[in-house]
Amino acid sequence: MRIVLVEDHTLTRIGLKLTLRQEGFNVVGEAANGRQGLVAIERYRPDLAIIDIGLPDIDGVEVTRLSKAKFPHIPVVILTLQDMDETVKAAFAAGADSYCLKDIAGAMLAQVLRLTAAGTRWVDPACG
Repeated sequence: MRIVLVEDHTLTRIGLKLTLRQEGFNVVGEAANGRQGLVAIERYRPDLAIIDIGLPDIDGVEVTRLSKAKFPHIPVVILTLQDMDETVKAAFAAGADSYCLKDIAGAMLAQVLRLTAAGTRWVDPACG
């Protein structure tokens, strides 16, 4: 599965990329902010995009909305520290397909990505 990773914290992005590769995924593009993320999604047309909510320029909810407006077939998994009910609802209203907290184990994240790519929505049980 080809993935674009949109995460502003460099060490987190590097760790996620390594984890995803260990789980058999191909990170074809990465971005440190929302604008770069939109460019990467358009350029690489991935099988799935992982987007953080707290991005420095355009927040992840808006990146999701813009991405889904242009590429509705590309699933979006939100991966964030924010577990507030309003944020989860906003992400799904923008078109997110799944919502995970960053403390998720690598193997579980891999399972969520596969489920999401297959059309199943997933919300981290710790949310809300």
